[in-house]
Amino acid sequence: MQHNFSFNSTANDCSNYSVNHVLGISIQLTRIVVLVPIYTLVFYLGLQQWRQHHSFSTASHFDIFTYNMAALQLIWVWASVISILSSFTGIPQTVEMFPFLFCIAWFGENFFHVLTCLERYLAVVHPITYMRLRKARGIRIRNISIVCVWVLTPLLSGLVYVNFHPQFLVSFLTPFGVCLAAVTFCSFSVLYVLIRPGPGEGGRNGGRVDRSKLRAFITITVILVVLWLWLGGILVSYTLYGSYLVGMDVKCSLMTCVYVFNIPSSMVSPLLYLHRAGKLSCSWYSKG
Repeated sequence: MQHNFSFNSTANDCSNYSVNHVLGISIQLTRIVVLVPIYTLVFYLGLQQWRQHHSFSTASHFDIFTYNMAALQLIWVWASVISILSSFTGIPQTVEMFPFLFCIAWFGENFFHVLTCLERYLAVVHPITYMRLRKARGIRIRNISIVCVWVLTPLLSGLVYVNFHPQFLVSFLTPFGVCLAAVTFCSFSVLYVLIRPGPGEGGRNGGRVDRSKLRAFITITVILVVLWLWLGGILVSYTLYGSYLVGMDVKCSLMTCVYVFNIPSSMVSPLLYLHRAGKLSCSWYSKG
């Protein structure tokens, strides 16, 4: 069964362009070289935390979400390796495994972005509820949410993998659109709280902004920006791919290069995690 899927080789027509193969391999290798060290450090710090406490009970929700996203990125690494091997071997089985693994990592990454933003949203907009959810009940809800992500992503990936055709792109992007809408809602809700004084506060703080709320807003907004960047790359590439004004070689190169727009989305959570762990320095995001 041949699937007309994959940003690395969207159509069988692209298989005739050697430049497209070289470009695809280069981007996949770049992704591996850039992301694997970052997520390896995340795993290392997580392992250290587990050794110190013999559990993750003291870990924040954000940390747990980041560990799970790191595990998802390992799936993407395997998908990249399979993509590279398929470029050299041309074995149908390796070619067909790539879109399924890619979708698992992509859907899961977006869902964990939403969970991260919802956690920050609750911390700022509903602080009392958030404090209650930091205890056993909140940990239970968090764990159930994580299990749901790991169960839902293979199901969605299988649905896309089996039924994909050019018109199915709308269904493919629908979960992404829902995630983007949720993150946008969280961002604007937190911004509203930042610019609006709380009950009884008036102007007594002299215009100063609560640093913890500001960090929550920065976290959500950075995630929002990289998700919009990823969506923009997809839409522009597919729009140009359907244009009669662009040559086939350029179309194939564009569909291959669209992967580049996802790299920031895959990097944002681990980089924020490493900053929280004191491994990165950033004055505008300091704990202050």
